[in-house]
Amino acid sequence: ADFEARLERGRAALVPAAERLVGLLGELLDRYRRLKRRLDAPAVRLPAQAREDVEAQLAGLVRPYMLSETPLEWRARLPRYLDAIGVRLDKLEQRHPKDAESQARVAAARARLDAWRAEQPPDWPLPAPIARYAWLIEEFRISLFAQAIGTAQPVSEKRLEQAWHHAVDARRGA
Repeated sequence: ADFEARLERGRAALVPAAERLVGLLGELLDRYRRLKRRLDAPAVRLPAQAREDVEAQLAGLVRPYMLSETPLEWRARLPRYLDAIGVRLDKLEQRHPKDAESQARVAAARARLDAWRAEQPPDWPLPAPIARYAWLIEEFRISLFAQAIGTAQPVSEKRLEQAWHHAVDARRGA
């Protein structure tokens, strides 16, 4: 009876929630298509390493099941992450000198996550503290490549380090 009552109370919110998701999906796909067009344009000459990094980031953000697999807190931030990629591409097209340095800083933060994933079975879901760390890396990218967009929360290498230790400690049950 409790289930039926909750189902009835939530039924009215179902269609508006689905409409919001469809709207978000439309926004994301539109941004994704624009970014892919920019990357694939023959006139655009980007450093190979930066291009690979941007393509990998795009593939990680816009993928099958992205809406269902992205926690609600981070789902609403997806458009910002794609906008930040656009800002980075603007700077790359102007031959921004610090991109490689910033990319190395992101790679160092990602190395922990990549090592953890390599130890897990394929498609193993990220536990919440490790997922939080992964999403903080996206915020870190904004802080490095698109400061004008602004991060949703303070993030730095030190904060990433703390988040990783928290994630690892949570996994150990400490």
